[in-house]
Amino acid sequence: MLVAVLAFLASLGLARASRTDPVRPPIFMATRAYVANAGDGTVSELDLTTHRVSRTIRVGLRPSAVLVVNTEIYVANAGSNTVSVIDGRFGRIEATIPVGRSPGALGFRRGALYVADAGDDDLSEIDVTKRVVVAKIKVGRHPSAIAPYVYDVNGGIYVTNRDGNTVSLVSAEAREVIATLHVGSEPSAIAFDSIRLPSAPGTVISSVVGLVANARDGTLTIFDPLTNEIKRTVRVGDRPSGIVAVAEPKNVVYVTNAGSNDVSMIDPVAMTVIRTIPAGNAPSAIAGTFDSHVYAANAGGNGVSALSVLTNTVDATLGAGSAPAAISLGGLFWPAPRCTGLTC
Repeated sequence: MLVAVLAFLASLGLARASRTDPVRPPIFMATRAYVANAGDGTVSELDLTTHRVSRTIRVGLRPSAVLVVNTEIYVANAGSNTVSVIDGRFGRIEATIPVGRSPGALGFRRGALYVADAGDDDLSEIDVTKRVVVAKIKVGRHPSAIAPYVYDVNGGIYVTNRDGNTVSLVSAEAREVIATLHVGSEPSAIAFDSIRLPSAPGTVISSVVGLVANARDGTLTIFDPLTNEIKRTVRVGDRPSGIVAVAEPKNVVYVTNAGSNDVSMIDPVAMTVIRTIPAGNAPSAIAGTFDSHVYAANAGGNGVSALSVLTNTVDATLGAGSAPAAISLGGLFWPAPRCTGLTC
């Protein structure tokens, strides 16, 4: 069976050794969730142990993205063209940074915060120490999601362009687009997943796939980030809008489908949908823990669905503000093992 699976991956160009191929990132244990509520201009901090709102923080107009980086929480305010910086320890605003028009996505890489300015078709690069925009990077039409390639220290930044049906690969060093991928219609989310398979005793084979949710045509585009070649297109639900990959208890990708009010559960090795799970009203953004839950923000239901990765059912609904549009988790990282190439 293992030989057959490895042969399948090799046929897709995904199972191969390279010094720049991935190692598994540190294990993340979430204790809090931060939810950007587009309808009331707030961020809800949720305690994932008690499933209660522990504090509500007023930010800018129409917050559309949130990202936790260590003790700071960054919030893109699409209605006020700013990024709010929250001190997560005390729940207070530390700074407000002007950016471009309609900021709607955030990404972090090596000390820089990248903001997708949908109204300007560019990225604002923010120096997080100085808290100022230090560069503008032109991308495609209506950038909607950002995913830095974290599996390689020299990896770039991938940006989905909703109105151009493309993904831009941006070089952080050159501050320019170095490749363009043509994907499905209205790409709205992007993520990466590290596939790990047992090989010789005591070793594993790892490879990374890129995943793009295409909202208008209800598909997931799977690509190889080493070559940027499209490998497969998988049909999911209606209006897919969020992606998260979970490593344990088994490697699974979850895609929220806002139009069909459910979550598609995908086997990233076979590249097929293995289950569809009801998940509240218009589930949009999604974030996941290491081995417990994934959390889907329900834009139409003013709450967050907690989906158990053990039972693949929603076992709790957490409160939030009005029209939750984005979610990011805060907690602790455990170090990853040292790996060389594709073996650990």
